[in-house]
Amino acid sequence: MWSPMLKKTDQPIHEVISRTHLPLFDLQETDGQIKAKARFSADAIWFQGHFPSIRILPCVAVTALAVEPLLRNSLAKGRPLKIKGFSRVRIKILTFPDEPLDIAIENMPPDREAELAFEVSCRGAKVCQGKALVAEQ
Repeated sequence: MWSPMLKKTDQPIHEVISRTHLPLFDLQETDGQIKAKARFSADAIWFQGHFPSIRILPCVAVTALAVEPLLRNSLAKGRPLKIKGFSRVRIKILTFPDEPLDIAIENMPPDREAELAFEVSCRGAKVCQGKALVAEQ
């Protein structure tokens, strides 16, 4: 639906991006953390329209990726969680297509709400770190 407040362009309308577009694999629960790996191919939907001349993974994708292992792990255990907010998020380096990403986030304690530290890294270098405020749904 076109709104008079929006500028009409000849750009194609992109598919809506969802959590299913986060390419996680090797999900593991170890030592109070949930860990996983991810790799975004150059044709991943996250790169559409974002810096067309150079493919850089948007910070929102990196932040979503940071909490996704926890959300998937807890859902599989019958304890759905929701993200209420983020704090102290720092993007340290840019992420490009086909880079191997490692994700680690603290596991949810028995409490109904917690602030959990997370980190995303690439080949040992920190990409992103911060804290997520997580609660039971």
